[in-house]
Parts: sequence; structure tokens; C-alpha cells
Amino acid sequence: MADILIDYNKLQDAISNIDSETKKLRELFDKQNNNFKLLEDNKIWYGTSNQNCLAKYAEVSGKYEGIISDLEKYKQFLYNLGESYKSINIEAERKIASNMQ
Repeated sequence: MADILIDYNKLQDAISNIDSETKKLRELFDKQNNNFKLLEDNKIWYGTSNQNCLAKYAEVSGKYEGIISDLEKYKQFLYNLGESYKSINIEAERKIASNMQ
């Protein structure tokens, strides 16, 4: 088990990147929601095309929270994975050290 090496720096970088990109996606989704609210309340573009566009956006935007949630779960998985490997390596090193005595 001591032969398994995990690059914790790269793992932490991946976690940080996921966190950063999740924040960007959240901001983008909020901006899009605000833009489509403007379409709902406008007096310029109306009719069937407006209704179809808004209905499709409502369908697509309903998946936004799921995307954010999945990214958060994946980030947590990577964190837990790193912690598990860290614990395994510490225990393996402890056993190796005790066997050498």
C-alpha cells in the first residue's frame, strides 16, 4: 500500500478548479435567469415564439441546480478520496515503521 502515491497537490488543484468553475456557472445561470425574466415582461416580443422560447428555457433552466449539485458532489468525492488515501498511507507507513523495529 505504501507504493501507492497520490499527488495531493493535483487533487487539491482539481477541487479548487471545480469550486471556481461551479461559482462561474452559478453566476452565468443567474444572469441567464435575469435575462429571461426580461423576456417574460417585455411588450416588444410576444406571441407563440416568445411563449415557446420561455417554455424551453424553463425546461432547460430546471436542470441548472442538478448540474451545480452534481459538481458539488464530485468535489466532495475528490476531497473524501484524498482524505481516505492520506489515512491509508499514514496507516501503511505506521505498520512499516513498526515492522522495522
